[in-house]
Amino acid sequence: TAKGLTLSEIQENDAELVKWILNEKKGACTVQEILLETLNGVSAEDFVAHAQMSLNLFVVIHRQDIQLSIVKVFLLNTRLCYYYHCKQGCSNERCPRLHLCRHNLQISACQCKKTTDCLALGNNNEIIKSRSSQALSIDELMVAIRNSIPTVCLAHNSVQGCKMAEEYEFCPYIHM
Repeated sequence: TAKGLTLSEIQENDAELVKWILNEKKGACTVQEILLETLNGVSAEDFVAHAQMSLNLFVVIHRQDIQLSIVKVFLLNTRLCYYYHCKQGCSNERCPRLHLCRHNLQISACQCKKTTDCLALGNNNEIIKSRSSQALSIDELMVAIRNSIPTVCLAHNSVQGCKMAEEYEFCPYIHM
């Protein structure tokens, strides 16, 4: 086999790789796509090991064929405030969570009753700067935040059940 990149060489490409996944692949793609299109010379095993160690950047959804495993850009400590949408709103002036409306996340258009620009609210700018070491654009950040929000598995409670859990022994979505 061809000599692969070292771990430090892979790490040097993290910022470019994060931006590529966010812009070209809408935040998630297969290991195979990464290896073919950006990190030539890296083995799938080495890249997955690196991605698993980079918990503040990536989450890996494993498949039996490692090349088909999915890599998502993931901002570990970036979460939405649960209280922001309550009637009383969030009363914590130093709230460590983002105050964003659902529409801003889904279609990048703020439709809050409180403002016309969710990102300018409260501590949002501070939180964004402190959580993202990658100097992401607003659009890139929104994709990363969408990827970082837990998602419910819709198939889990269906008649057929979750095929991901059966087939791959792991479903990346919440079963409830």
